[in-house]
Amino acid sequence: MTMNKSRTVGIVIWAIAFFLSVFLLFIVPNHISSGIYLTLVFDIVAFISCLVLWIVIFRGDKTPKQAFYVSPTITVSIIYLLIQLVICIAEGLLVDKISLRGSLILNFITMAIMWFLILSTIIAKNHAQRVDSRQKDHHVEL
Repeated sequence: MTMNKSRTVGIVIWAIAFFLSVFLLFIVPNHISSGIYLTLVFDIVAFISCLVLWIVIFRGDKTPKQAFYVSPTITVSIIYLLIQLVICIAEGLLVDKISLRGSLILNFITMAIMWFLILSTIIAKNHAQRVDSRQKDHHVEL
């Protein structure tokens, strides 16, 4: 599969997951509360920011080695979107039990932790590339 087809498939999967999370957020609860709208805002932020991250990461053609270095970042961002989907379902099911403050705390802490992990994997990628390039400089390839 070429990189262009992979991008298209990735964007289609992203769109399906986004619409599924919004659909579940509004269909699952009996009534719409302010917590639902707050979760919707965090859901939109999560999905749009991950899409922008993916577009930036895969700008231009990547060699398999370059794609390998960014795979942890992509994995963590996908986990973030899955957690956000679970939060949408939980918010819909527990609309009467979760206060606006509780919803804000849950969404904000999730976002902060996941972006800390995503940025950490980006920093680790840069470190791994530096270490890899130093190893090549010190060893003779056969």
